[in-house]
Amino acid sequence: MTIIRSGRTIHGARLPFEYASSLRLRRRPGQCRSVASLGNVTIHCRFDAWVNLHQARRQIGSQEECLTEETQEFAGQTAIVTGAARGLGRAIAGLIAGRGASVIMVDLDGPGVDAAAQALSAKGLKASGHKCDVADEGELISLRKLIEGRGNRLDVLINNAGGWRYGTTRDITVADWDWTFRVNLLSMFLATRTFMDMMIARKYGRIVNVASTDAYRPKPKLPHYAAAKAGVISLTKTLADELGPHQVLVNAVSPGAIATETAKSQGWIAERIPFIPVRRAAEPEDIAEAILFLASPRNRYVVGETIVVNGGSLMV
Repeated sequence: MTIIRSGRTIHGARLPFEYASSLRLRRRPGQCRSVASLGNVTIHCRFDAWVNLHQARRQIGSQEECLTEETQEFAGQTAIVTGAARGLGRAIAGLIAGRGASVIMVDLDGPGVDAAAQALSAKGLKASGHKCDVADEGELISLRKLIEGRGNRLDVLINNAGGWRYGTTRDITVADWDWTFRVNLLSMFLATRTFMDMMIARKYGRIVNVASTDAYRPKPKLPHYAAAKAGVISLTKTLADELGPHQVLVNAVSPGAIATETAKSQGWIAERIPFIPVRRAAEPEDIAEAILFLASPRNRYVVGETIVVNGGSLMV
């Protein structure tokens, strides 16, 4: 993608703030990975500190990321994304691979994550799928040895895997409680502990944990899930303090309602819309963009923070 301002071509997505004005983006044939031939497309948008190429891609109607070598901010990096077979995790993996990373997609659903990785590989992106229970330290250590055995480094860890089982305080069992904390909190602790030394050794790393806005408000049918996600936010701060001196930056993102296929099938998305100021649920890519900023080299000084991405629903 080439960015043109006042007749001058500016290459790359890392623009200084003085270019945070109206820009014209011109797509040239052959420069964009796309499943559709869109021809020459000119769009007008306003760029701010986050040069949001994803929104530009959506405006021109492509179903793929519109990227060239000039926007490959993760080029040469290796990233692990957990819970990557579908939904938010799959969206994260697709975006970070599209921006140059070699992405290791991890999920308990082996066939699902393999299919997701193969879909990215078919587009010329670097992706591999791995079946792994991220709440099992032994399986995580085996994955680390596999990565090290292939001579790969690790730059980014995105702890996205999670899940929930509905139940009130009266109804949920001890087994439900233990499972929820194991999947949503223990998994992030174990994955971070397993892979952090690969980052510490290089004095560089980015870790992003996926929390939830459910951590901030009463959840009568999900008390265990809300408590576990609150734990993620607290754990993020402690890890950030511990790993910061090694230049490994740890942060979290708290999504609101996301229009994943699972959420749509459960039918509760429509009930949330009236309480969201922008009157829509997030697309997975909306959340993934915030995560990718925290995971990218652009983030140099955000540490121990939790960014809430929920269309404003938490403020009302």
